[in-house]
Amino acid sequence: MNPAQGCVTFEDVFVYFSREEWELLEEAQRLLYRDVMLENFALVSSLGLAVSRTHVVSQMQPEGNAGCLRR
Repeated sequence: MNPAQGCVTFEDVFVYFSREEWELLEEAQRLLYRDVMLENFALVSSLGLAVSRTHVVSQMQPEGNAGCLRR
């Protein structure tokens, strides 16, 4: 990475959905989103960066829609 670009945090690459946006996604799209975010978490963790899995999973739920990512 070019030092002039600065650091990138997990939140910089995280995609957030409103409840309304989340409800427009098909189940396969929701599962793909979940899998990609968990893979990103694993990659960030493998670099030794401190990221809580609980934090990541809670951020994956659209605002006001707890538990929507159950498989």
